[in-house]
Amino acid sequence: MIRGLVQGVGFRPFIYRTAIRYGLRGEVDNRTDGVCILVNTDKSTLEKFCNDIISNAPPVANIRSLDIRSSMLPEFCSFTIAPSRVNDDYLTEISPDIAVCSDCLSDMKNDPHLKGYPLVNCTSCGPRFSITEELPYDRHNTSMRGFRMCPECEARYN
Repeated sequence: MIRGLVQGVGFRPFIYRTAIRYGLRGEVDNRTDGVCILVNTDKSTLEKFCNDIISNAPPVANIRSLDIRSSMLPEFCSFTIAPSRVNDDYLTEISPDIAVCSDCLSDMKNDPHLKGYPLVNCTSCGPRFSITEELPYDRHNTSMRGFRMCPECEARYN
């Protein structure tokens, strides 16, 4: 379990990319008390994976703790981002709203699909605290749930 400022900052996609790089099978999900990662791996690879998470976390993330427990897990076939779960009364931290980043400003100027769109944001920028209505942090738990994405944006999001 990873606790701290780890939701709404691109943490699950970061974990997914890192796990794929290590050839891991398992899953990552948001929970009300943080981010949970389940993996089938050996101790040496797990140690490298955890060190990579701590060293290369998304810029806005702030890891307060990373707890490792050994347990019997099902054999996973691949690595996935699993649906979020409500599991505890403890609430994780939510990122403050963050000014638009230079990559998003570039997209707003150059990406044909986003050109001129005033609400561009990514996992490194944009509103978080002001739109969150419930935890864990997922689009359907924010004020954005009422705004349907176009097919191209939904494909990018997924």
